[in-house]
Amino acid sequence: MIDRNSVGLMAVLASDAVDDTAPGGESGVTFTLRVRRGVGHDGKTVLAPMFVRCRWASKYAAALRPRLLAGTWLDLQGKLLVYQTKAMRERKQRPSTLVEVDDLILVPEPPLNAEDPMAVDRNIVMLSGRFGADAEFNMLESRTPSARFTLAVRRFFGKKAEGTLREEPMWVRCQWTDHLAMTHQEALTKGRWFNTQGRLHIFQTAEMRETNEPPAMVVAVDRIF
Repeated sequence: MIDRNSVGLMAVLASDAVDDTAPGGESGVTFTLRVRRGVGHDGKTVLAPMFVRCRWASKYAAALRPRLLAGTWLDLQGKLLVYQTKAMRERKQRPSTLVEVDDLILVPEPPLNAEDPMAVDRNIVMLSGRFGADAEFNMLESRTPSARFTLAVRRFFGKKAEGTLREEPMWVRCQWTDHLAMTHQEALTKGRWFNTQGRLHIFQTAEMRETNEPPAMVVAVDRIF
C-alpha cells in the first residue's frame, strides 16, 4: 500500500521566483505563494493571507522563471514536505513546510467575492498514513469537537544499493474539527491507517511573532476515510 501525498494550490506569487538549481542537477526555482484567504483548522474563515513556500525542479523551470513574477497567478500540483534539519532540532525549532511542485500552469486571476466568507483560493491536501499516537480530543469555544493527531506519511526517494526505493516517515500535524470527530474516537488510535482530505493552514500567532518563532503548519482535515 503506497501512502498518498497530494497538494493542489491556486494562488498568487508573493514575489519573483528565484533560481534554485543544484550543482550538476536539474534546473529549479523556489517561490512563495500568497493564498488570499481560507478556512483554518478551527473551522473559522481566515482573512489574513497565508504564505506557502514551494520548489519546482524541472527541465522547464529555467525557461519559465522570467514569467514567474510577483502578482502572477499559478495553479499547481505537488507533494507536501515537512522537514527538520539537525540544526533546527538543536535550536528546538519546529519543522518547516515546503510544497515540492510536480506541475504548474499560469492562470488568470480568479474573482474574489468579498461578501462571501467561503470564497477561498484553491487549497486541497490529500494524505494517507498511520497515526503516530492516539488522537487528542477537545471541545472548541464553538462547541465543536476537535481531534488533533500526527500522521506518519511514508516518503519515498532515491534508491538503495540494491535498486529499491528508500523510505522514511514524514510526520504531519493534523486537526479534524467536525461533529463526526467524537463518533470516530475509538477508531482514531495509534497505528491505524487512514486517508485524509483537507487544507494547508500556515499560521503565526501574536505570541509567536513576538518571540520570532517561525510560522507553524497544520493540515485542517475535512474528512477521514
